[in-house]
Amino acid sequence: MNDKIRYLLTSILLCGSMALPALEQKPLQREVDDPTPAKFKDVKPVRSSELARSSNPPKDVSVKATEPRPEKLKLLNGDNISGKFLGLKDGKVLWQHPSFKNSVLVNSADVAEIRLFPGAGKSRRHNCTVELINGDTLQGDLDELSETELILDTWYGGRLKLPRSSVRVLRPGQAHDLVVYEGPDGSPDGWQTGNRNTGVQMRAFGLNNLNPLNGPAAPAKLALQILGKVPQQQKGTGKNWRFVDNGFNCSSSGPLLGRKDLELPDRCQIEFDIQWSNYFGLGINLYADNIKNEYTGNSYSLRMDHSNVYLYRISNNSSSRVGINIQSRMQQPKTRAHVVICVNKDQKTFTLIVDGQLVHKWKDNNANFAGKGNGLLFTSRNSYPMRLSNIRISEWDGNLPQAGDGKNHGNGKDDYVQFTNEDSISGKAKTIRGGKLILATSFAEVPVEMTNVSILELTNPVVKVSPKAGQIYSEMRARGRLTFTVQSWINGKVRVMSPYFGIADFDPSVFEKLEFNNDVPRRIGGNNIFGPFHYFLI
Repeated sequence: MNDKIRYLLTSILLCGSMALPALEQKPLQREVDDPTPAKFKDVKPVRSSELARSSNPPKDVSVKATEPRPEKLKLLNGDNISGKFLGLKDGKVLWQHPSFKNSVLVNSADVAEIRLFPGAGKSRRHNCTVELINGDTLQGDLDELSETELILDTWYGGRLKLPRSSVRVLRPGQAHDLVVYEGPDGSPDGWQTGNRNTGVQMRAFGLNNLNPLNGPAAPAKLALQILGKVPQQQKGTGKNWRFVDNGFNCSSSGPLLGRKDLELPDRCQIEFDIQWSNYFGLGINLYADNIKNEYTGNSYSLRMDHSNVYLYRISNNSSSRVGINIQSRMQQPKTRAHVVICVNKDQKTFTLIVDGQLVHKWKDNNANFAGKGNGLLFTSRNSYPMRLSNIRISEWDGNLPQAGDGKNHGNGKDDYVQFTNEDSISGKAKTIRGGKLILATSFAEVPVEMTNVSILELTNPVVKVSPKAGQIYSEMRARGRLTFTVQSWINGKVRVMSPYFGIADFDPSVFEKLEFNNDVPRRIGGNNIFGPFHYFLI
């Protein structure tokens, strides 16, 4: 390599961050087999309490990331800036970027969201999830419920006192769940793709990716391009799944997306976000011992589209229907959904939840559980554009959303208790003290151990609240959500104010995402189902 080329390559690698904007403005090559992109709104991810990336976690603790990741600042105009969030000062976001000598102040009125990656902090497991009437969700230890208030002891905000009238649902026993996998984030993250129709075998995704959101490798790719060594787009790669902006996109029938190395627990919860254009068809093979296609091996195959959903038992390459087909509740004009699949291996039950609503529960009456592996396989079953993102696999606590979905249960007039054995009763929840619920029923006051309670739903109705200027919507560890205004946030000390518990000092490591200016429309430009242009070597 002559001195001129060596100098060029070194300059590009050291100054990659300066070259990226030019790269975005003028793509090097466009895929010729893409259909016209269809625009989709951003989908809010479901974040875990831990930064789990490994698919083989230890049995006793959640998986933690070993290296810190840069945090993300997104502006209302669509710009994204990596770096470190330092707090809020005088209505401005204090932001540190590795290319800036000093931290900078960003007008909070220009900020859409901040993605945080907190460390482990001093968190501890809690024994209860509290859902408020406005949709906020808090984790904590339930100290007391009286006629007037609920007291929740938390590691992140101390003792929070909430008016009873603000509480919608109590879910005892929910704590940090074991996260097997959460992603993808920054790369295809061990997933493989192939095509059952074209005979393309399952292979890892190529990482020759030009999207600056997907890691620091882009400068090297630019250098290779200048030197004339970037491989050309392979013919037909658009027929497989593609990794785009921390998600997987597909626009043909037959592509496979899967991995075999997941350590799926006996009680497992698999969830993901799906977006589609017009219609979609998706197969999901669970506990698969091979991922060559959806019809072979040993697994359970959940096949769903915009209208219906079916469950099949795949045993020794032979399939049989489990139960009946069910309406999927995903008809037009719906174009996106959050899907949750809950599996209990011992009971051989499979439950589908769409957007928080229980769709159906299947039970396999065969003597043995068909799935004999730890694989998960997604199969595109039609040719319309579709996107999967925010895939999360965790240990399931056994609770299902029969209650707490915004509707009244029981007789609709009294508080509603669902027990862990799925029995239920209505009455008046008078008090909770010392781990015991006193429930006044039509026939007597009944003491109930909280360890036997799955859900306690109070009669307080759901309240729809419009976003207000200055409010911040946050996503918290262990799936918490909180709407608040900031009193102060500087030097690692945070003081928030909620309309329900007032002012409280919070540990900043509890926050995973902050959304600003929800009363202001977002710019969607460029955020379509296909996203920015990518190279892939399959």
